[in-house]
Amino acid sequence: MAKLKQYKNPPLIEVACEFRFEPDPEQDVHSLLLAKFWKGKIKALFPRAIQPAGPPEPRDRFASEDGKTFVQVGENLLVVNQLPPYYGWSRFEPVVVDCFREYTQHWKPLRVKQAAVHYINKLDIPQREFNLDKYLNLLVLPEFPKKPAMNISASYTVDGARENDVVVTTLRQHPSANPEGTSFLLTWDYFANEGLPADTDEIQFWLREAHAFQKELFLSTLTDECRRLFD
Repeated sequence: MAKLKQYKNPPLIEVACEFRFEPDPEQDVHSLLLAKFWKGKIKALFPRAIQPAGPPEPRDRFASEDGKTFVQVGENLLVVNQLPPYYGWSRFEPVVVDCFREYTQHWKPLRVKQAAVHYINKLDIPQREFNLDKYLNLLVLPEFPKKPAMNISASYTVDGARENDVVVTTLRQHPSANPEGTSFLLTWDYFANEGLPADTDEIQFWLREAHAFQKELFLSTLTDECRRLFD
């Protein structure tokens, strides 16, 4: 497996792990379980309570001291987010696993209906006119005579590491802070659409598979010229 280099200016602007659950109908009401969930280990990781988010999907949110990592809990929902600086998967994964373990201990869901790992990357290319295939092994645009393509958007889906897992890759042109440059948002969304058991060990194994698969997509999608932008 290819090794992922630690870049000086990494393109990642957010990574999130999301779990949607099939609930146990005999469990306590959400507000009681939420208070129990936040005590102990979760409060040590996320000491700051943030104003609940919503609608359309109300969520209680708790953040780390620096506000860069946070956990969101909604009705049959758990999301763990990491903003820059991203210290690598080896530090993020244990936080996700701890949150999952605590959630399932209190809510005791019957199963995970859907699990997802989301990566959002921002590519800043210091040019207004260029051949996109110089930076991305994604798509080749026709050469319009003296007219560069604008508002570029593309998406595709591939099978994931496991049967019934899928990865949705999306490229979308984004306003650039550099008037002479061009920016893109490149996202990878890895889904386990057929569900998973609500078992912490099984979820940790699935997370590692999903991460490894997306890492290979990352390395194969970006050209050497593109990766030089991050150094």
